[in-house]
Amino acid sequence: MFAEQVTGKRQQVILSVAMNKPKKTHWLKWLMITALAGITIWLLGVPGISHHLQRFIDGMESLGHWGALLFILVYVAATVILIPGSILTLGAGAAFGLWKGFFLVSFASTLAAAAAFLVGRYLARDWIRRKIGSDSRILAIDCAIGREQWKIVGLTRLSPLIPFTLLNYALSLTQVSFPHYVLAS
Repeated sequence: MFAEQVTGKRQQVILSVAMNKPKKTHWLKWLMITALAGITIWLLGVPGISHHLQRFIDGMESLGHWGALLFILVYVAATVILIPGSILTLGAGAAFGLWKGFFLVSFASTLAAAAAFLVGRYLARDWIRRKIGSDSRILAIDCAIGREQWKIVGLTRLSPLIPFTLLNYALSLTQVSFPHYVLAS
C-alpha cells in the first residue's frame, strides 16, 4: 500500500512539474539568498567567532531586559545563517541564570526554528524541488513526513545526530505544515 502511495505521489509530482512551467524567480529572492550566503561565509571566516559570542553574552548581563531581547534577536539571526547555537545556549544560562536562561533559549530557539523554516520554505524549496523532485526515495521520505508531520519533527528534534540549524532547513523542504512544525519544535 505504501509503495502505491509513493508511486501515485511520484506521478502527481511529475505531472505537476510537466504542466507547470518554471516560474521566474523574483530578484529579491536571489538577493536575500546571496546576502545570507555572504554573511554566513563572512562569519565563518571571522577568527575566534566563539570568543566574540562569549564577549557578547558577557555584555548582555548589564543590559537587563534589553539584553534578553537582544539575545533573542541574535539567537534567531545566528540560527538563520547556520551558526550553531550551543555557545549562545550555554551562555544564556551563565548570563541570565538557569531558569531565565532556560526560558529565553526555549523561546529564542522556537522563534529561530520558525524563521529558518520560513526562509527555507520560501527561498530555497522550489529550486531544490526542481533538482531532486523526481527521486523516488526523496518522495517516499517526503510522503512519510507529510503523513506524520509533528511526530517526525518531534522525533528528529530529539536526535543528537542532526544539527538543529540544518534540520530547520531540511524540514522546510518537506510537506510539514508550519503550525505542526512550530508546535513540535
